[in-house]
Amino acid sequence: MEFPKTNNKIVCIVATGYAWEAVVFGNPDKDYWTLNNMYEAGIKSSSVFDEWFQIHRPGSGEGHVDDAPMRMFLSEWDKPVWVQKNWGEEMPVKNPWVYPLDEVMESFCPRDVYGKTYPYFTNSIDYMLCLAALRGYSEIQLYGVEFISEIDDEYYSMRQSVNFYIGRLLERGIKVIVQPHSSLLKTTYHYGYESPKRDPFEKIMKENLTKVREQRQKQQGSIDEQVRMLSMMDGGIQTLEQLLKILKLRSKGAQI
Repeated sequence: MEFPKTNNKIVCIVATGYAWEAVVFGNPDKDYWTLNNMYEAGIKSSSVFDEWFQIHRPGSGEGHVDDAPMRMFLSEWDKPVWVQKNWGEEMPVKNPWVYPLDEVMESFCPRDVYGKTYPYFTNSIDYMLCLAALRGYSEIQLYGVEFISEIDDEYYSMRQSVNFYIGRLLERGIKVIVQPHSSLLKTTYHYGYESPKRDPFEKIMKENLTKVREQRQKQQGSIDEQVRMLSMMDGGIQTLEQLLKILKLRSKGAQI
């Protein structure tokens, strides 16, 4: 299969995660790849990238593929865009390149007990890593590839496949560089040789959280009592107002 022409052996894969800004653009000895809606991340110009990845199916709602700005970008960007297939009018792409899934699976995906490969892709970075290796890059630098979130556990499962493919690439002698803070290829302690490490502030914060919750509970009890008293007062007010209405009617001759 033919690929976009390049003489470079280093590729920078840039995603929208934490500290992607650390990448230095413009090095003529490096290629720069990105994906999905990276054009919204605050870069000065999408022209700093050499290739783009949008491997989601139109109509899936994933990877911003169905957003109007994404569709407009794909129809106008004249550099290579990696897609599942040439979608034609369903999703116009000015310069589509069909992702070589079969070749990638044969070279990098795990195999079952019968030796048959099966797809193990949980995110776009997986596809990007494998394609970089297939095309012969000797070094891959990852920026903004974090896969960690306070609110979305899906990122954790995605991180496992990225770690898997990084391992496959390292086996082949390909240098993979991750940012120091990245969660990739990291653990919090040396299992079996160390005990799980705890941040010393964690105990303090948990104790403070317990105290604040207890104080809030007390205040809530006081508020509930005040609400009960106010409700009783409202009932008294309504009763007295009703009695005053009755007295007023009696003063006018009503037999009440």
